[in-house]
Amino acid sequence: MAIPNASPHSERRAVQRTPTNQRARLHSDFGMQSCIITDISTKGARLGLAADTALPLRFELEFFSTGQRVPVQLIWQRGPEAGVQFKLEPTLLERLDVRTWFRRT
Repeated sequence: MAIPNASPHSERRAVQRTPTNQRARLHSDFGMQSCIITDISTKGARLGLAADTALPLRFELEFFSTGQRVPVQLIWQRGPEAGVQFKLEPTLLERLDVRTWFRRT
């Protein structure tokens, strides 16, 4: 039996999302922008933006509550909402830079 008005995408999610209302900030080469994290999982988050602004493909998401910055990749954007995936693997440049191998996180 199908669930009325259910999104076909909701059945494909491998990780459960948790609704939240956390303040955050986006950091990129284009500057800084405040946002709200409306739901979050171990793989990514849904962001609510103050305006319908095009986001870059990659940026950092800073959590106000902890000050922690996490690199993210834009997966989708529809108006003032966006979905991002956490990118926690080191980049190629980081893997090639021996100094980062010994850095404490």
